[in-house]
Amino acid sequence: MTLIPAAMPDEALFSRFVRHLKQTGLCREQYLLNVFGRSRISIHPFLTIGVGIASQVGTESAGTIFSEQTLGRLFSYYMPYHANEIKLAVFGNNTAKALRVCRIVNFSLQGGMIAKYCPLCSNEDVENYGFSYWHITHQIPGLNCCAKHAIELLSVNLPDRPHIEGDFLPPVRELTSTCNTEEVAFSRFVYQKFKSIQHHDQPYQHNQLLKELKQVGYIHQSGRCRRQSLVRDIWELTNLFCYSGKKMFPRNPEDFGYVRSLVSGDSNQHPFKYLLIEYLLSSKLSNSDSQSAYVNVCQSTHVDNIKQNCIELLNQSLSLAEACRQSGKSRTYLKLLAIQEGIPINLSPKVLTKEIKDKIAYIAKLGFHRRVIAKSFNVSEGSIEQVISSVEGLVEHRKKCKSESKRRRYKTEILRALTSNPWASKEHIKQNHYAAFHWLYRHERKWLNQKLPLPQKPKQNPRVDWQKRDKEVHQDLQKILQITQESFSNYQLDKLLGGHGWLTRKLDKLPITKMLITSKLSKQLEVAK
Repeated sequence: MTLIPAAMPDEALFSRFVRHLKQTGLCREQYLLNVFGRSRISIHPFLTIGVGIASQVGTESAGTIFSEQTLGRLFSYYMPYHANEIKLAVFGNNTAKALRVCRIVNFSLQGGMIAKYCPLCSNEDVENYGFSYWHITHQIPGLNCCAKHAIELLSVNLPDRPHIEGDFLPPVRELTSTCNTEEVAFSRFVYQKFKSIQHHDQPYQHNQLLKELKQVGYIHQSGRCRRQSLVRDIWELTNLFCYSGKKMFPRNPEDFGYVRSLVSGDSNQHPFKYLLIEYLLSSKLSNSDSQSAYVNVCQSTHVDNIKQNCIELLNQSLSLAEACRQSGKSRTYLKLLAIQEGIPINLSPKVLTKEIKDKIAYIAKLGFHRRVIAKSFNVSEGSIEQVISSVEGLVEHRKKCKSESKRRRYKTEILRALTSNPWASKEHIKQNHYAAFHWLYRHERKWLNQKLPLPQKPKQNPRVDWQKRDKEVHQDLQKILQITQESFSNYQLDKLLGGHGWLTRKLDKLPITKMLITSKLSKQLEVAK
């Protein structure tokens, strides 16, 4: 088999395999079987497998082919979590895994797999080398403009699987429409970025992106992202692109999910999204550098005007609150400015003097409620709390006073309840004085148990009048014994009375009947003797 053709400038590995297939003259199934060892394999235009095979029959190393003739380096750079998987998939001739790891399906264009080319580049290639070939930079997803000629890239659908044919090279056509200034600038930025990525093995630095976002103003000093302004600027930028792949762009000016993962860095995103936001930041930074001198002059003039206005307000002997309202600046700023300029400030109202604070502390020590103290001095409860907190040990003293007051109040409540109702039970006190009972049960259990009445045993209310029943059973039993002279057991006599168990189990509750049975039994014993 002939050697694979040498790589042309910016040629894709896919293009080299196409030219190699044309040189061999084999059918594609036989060619794939000879080169890759199996005929059922898929050749992708920019995540092309066979890097190791091409390095064995050429002068370039496998790493150079991977970085310069495929987009594997671009995807592994912006997807550092899956960099090893992408490299292993491309080197291991596993196209399906490479596409899955790079998430090509999520951002695929409608109409199937395509290859892009520039007509002017194709014409120049034919003039210089005698044939056209596929440029790897033209295959970058999301790129729609040739960075060299500033015209729109044309696309061609790939052949059926395995996506390779001997004559599948860029056609030579007339010029297409030119691209606008923004698209040309973006394509040239992407071209330079891709070339810089090819020549170093450093991983993507997410901290650098956050630093630039913060420098432009898309991230607050606190670290919170201004998502609305960021998404809106990206949306306005993408509206300038004449590109049909809308899956690459935000869906609307409020598509905050488009930038959430980019800023957080918690998951890998498509390289085009990083290229787009980096281009936006580069343009913002370049504009800010050119306007920095003018902005600094304007800001310094504005600051001087505000400062002079505040000084004039303070010199008018206005209260600090009124000066804050008119100037729009904070009390702290005005106080500091007055100290620097030596201007006496009018703090209104002057209420909490040292004398008043001492009175508040004295009354608070006596245990008065803060609401009562605030009403007495015509100040807010917050001011009272502030004074109380500033006196050492006063907060703990008031807590102790409050606990003792509650203890006395609850004890008095329980004692009054017992005095007004001496026959009240413990359960009655618990239900009618719930808060007092439970607070004392937790903190004064011994005192509570001493004052509450002792628990009483429940009194049964018998449903049977055994005295009356004893008389009735005695009469019935006498009638039975007068009729017959036979001797019966207690069980037999109970059966004659109805089988209620009165003469067996309840005989102790029937003393008269018991005496009758005993006398009858003694007579039977005498007769027997």
